[in-house]
Amino acid sequence: MITKCHLTSSQSQLQEYYNDNQINSYITTQNNNELFNTENQLQTQISTQTLNDNEMHYVLNEQNCACLQAQIFCETNVIKNIMRLTNQLEHAVAAASSKIKSIWNQQLLIIEQIVDDE
Repeated sequence: MITKCHLTSSQSQLQEYYNDNQINSYITTQNNNELFNTENQLQTQISTQTLNDNEMHYVLNEQNCACLQAQIFCETNVIKNIMRLTNQLEHAVAAASSKIKSIWNQQLLIIEQIVDDE
């Protein structure tokens, strides 16, 4: 013979309270898991973004380095051209100075001859 067990009102309320707590505990656990997963995803996204940012900085640094190398090359060529032109100018000034001395000496000789002739 099967007998049915009837819960009293207070026992029934305790059973409902216990069931509610279990459900709340389950919901809290699920929420915590979702928050933890969301936080991990955000951290992964932040890490990925940081990696992308670092890669971009690396690319920009490489480009800046290439630009600086090109600028140094250009400036070196400019300096070489200035040195070459300065050297040419020094030779031209020396040649002109020599020519002026030669003309000056010729003029002095002419003046001396004129003075001697008088």
